[in-house]
Amino acid sequence: MKNSFNNKVSEFIIRKQTEVNLHNKNLKERTDCEIATQKEIEVLEEVRIILQKVGKSTQNSLSFQIEEIVNLALDAVFEDSNYKFKITFIEKRNRTEAELYVLKNGHRMNPVKANGGGLLDILSFALRISLWTLCKSTPTLIMDEPFKFLSKELQEKAGTLVQTLSDKLKLQFIIVTHEQAIIDCADRIFVVTQTKGVSKVELIKS
Repeated sequence: MKNSFNNKVSEFIIRKQTEVNLHNKNLKERTDCEIATQKEIEVLEEVRIILQKVGKSTQNSLSFQIEEIVNLALDAVFEDSNYKFKITFIEKRNRTEAELYVLKNGHRMNPVKANGGGLLDILSFALRISLWTLCKSTPTLIMDEPFKFLSKELQEKAGTLVQTLSDKLKLQFIIVTHEQAIIDCADRIFVVTQTKGVSKVELIKS
């Protein structure tokens, strides 16, 4: 009788511990998603501020250049999705403000509120490329998990996009990622492991 009771108590504790672990995992994933989304929002805001600071003729030129790069990226990854990135300028309180948004089948949507698929990932990536083409401070971009929330079936297309941009723009990407499809597209691959707080870097493809 005592053993039976102890077994039930053990099962109850294990079940509750499993629930706690699952809850903690879900909480971490949500936190990671919120952090990544915030970083991508900051990129959108950076583009918006740049466009608002320059003159009207420059605004039109820059907006066309940015739209072209972003839409090429959207078409390369999402193909038949009918996404179109747009920038429009409106006058508010005697100042020009830039609005960044996406059209899907002609309907306006806020990319920050897009659910799933990784639309915001591709927008953020393409906007970083756009910003680089404007200043070209260094031919190297470092990115941490840029396609983390992109659907698995689209990861390979994102990898091809990175390769294409790297070749055409003579731009080097240093990408930290766990996504195998992105790793497979790399020219050089380094694996970083950690044992007892000490990191080890190993070159496995050159």
